[in-house]
Amino acid sequence: MRLRRRRLAIAGAGGAAGVHAAAAAAAGLRVHAVASETGRSARALAGEAGARRVNPSDLPAGADVLVVATPSPSHLELATRGVRAGATVLVESPWWTDLAQADTAVEVDRIGPGRLRGAANLRSSPLWRRARSERTALGRARHLSGAIHQPLPDWGHLAAEAAAPNPFERLGSTAVPLALDLVGAVWPVVDSVRAERSGPQGWIELATEGLAVHLDLAFTDPANVWFQAASDDGVLRVEFSPAPGLERDGDPVEVGRSADPLAATGYVDQLARLGTDEDLTLDPQQIRTVVALLDAAQRSADRGGQSIAVGPG
Repeated sequence: MRLRRRRLAIAGAGGAAGVHAAAAAAAGLRVHAVASETGRSARALAGEAGARRVNPSDLPAGADVLVVATPSPSHLELATRGVRAGATVLVESPWWTDLAQADTAVEVDRIGPGRLRGAANLRSSPLWRRARSERTALGRARHLSGAIHQPLPDWGHLAAEAAAPNPFERLGSTAVPLALDLVGAVWPVVDSVRAERSGPQGWIELATEGLAVHLDLAFTDPANVWFQAASDDGVLRVEFSPAPGLERDGDPVEVGRSADPLAATGYVDQLARLGTDEDLTLDPQQIRTVVALLDAAQRSADRGGQSIAVGPG
């Protein structure tokens, strides 16, 4: 008996939506429907993917999985509709506009009957999965730092934000989960946050368990993305760009490579393992944690780098 492939609906028709559509087949999903406020772009993406174009109000249009890849202000409404219809909903980052929406999303997921997850493609990549495995033998981290430097986005609604890009919102939503992964298998409680920002660049410092995690964030060219954790037992360094690689105490660690850039950067596994025991997308409470930390970072930067207490929550 031939098994039915899971059906995927996509809200949005810009660059991120196109990436998910392109990754769907390799992940074992069939693009079933595409919707966006601009019907022309949705019609074009639907045609490329062999799907049908629907109105946003029709989503999830009978699909098993709904990817929300629209501007952030529309995320919560679309995600809520999908979860209430029983779909597994994957929301692109930045997931929510503020902490109040993050709290609402936790409740939406609790009620169901569908499930809500936050996209985190690098966290789902083969490179990061291997890094998490290597991290278990590293022991308590004494120093942890990382950087995400990447060019300004120039596609879809992201291009409109390029005049005043916020590195905390866009780059921090990737950097913070990865940094917390390297602190430990279970995310620690962050006691306080400090941050400074100057235009498209800034830094965030997370104070936790006697450890200060420093993250450097900037919209700049060329791309440079790395994370490093050091303990009494050794040093683990992960580089996503310019050249992907993993090192333990300066020696390279072999990681399975894929010629498909969507597989290498985690987009395929993110969809393929969604809802399984190997799912490394973010649950609603993890999303709330990250949103709260980024909110504290922005408040700290607004106050000249003042330490902002966070604690459990």
